[in-house]
Amino acid sequence: MRLASPAYLFLLLPIATLLWIELRKRTAAVRFSDASFFRARQGLAPLPAAAAARDHAAALVLAAVALARPQKGRVYEEDRLARHRHHAVHGLFAVDVGARPEARSHDRRQAAAQEFVGQRSGDRVGVTVFGNGAMTLCPLTLDKPVLNAVIDS
Repeated sequence: MRLASPAYLFLLLPIATLLWIELRKRTAAVRFSDASFFRARQGLAPLPAAAAARDHAAALVLAAVALARPQKGRVYEEDRLARHRHHAVHGLFAVDVGARPEARSHDRRQAAAQEFVGQRSGDRVGVTVFGNGAMTLCPLTLDKPVLNAVIDS
């Protein structure tokens, strides 16, 4: 484990000093001249000052440690696509839908696109359409069934 900003741990010194001062305070033996106050609130014991100071100090300590940004060391994970990345092709079909194509040319484009997708192994392919504006129908993916479904639609 390492700390990205260890200088924030210096905040622990003033926190410890404040806690020490708070716990050393002396309180008066009798705060109220009238005991009726205690009879009215017999079941409700207030949080002792020492416990409140401890809780506040714990919160400040945790905040100081969080500001120091503790981090786990490097984690190495095997990327299942790493061996394909050096030779992979990333292709994007850009289809103009602004002009109404004939049904035959549409079918030919659709068949050519599906043939191209079928030949790709380990390559990522996507589909974008444009006319008045552009919209990505399918981002780059290796999922051939989804890509073929988008091309069919």
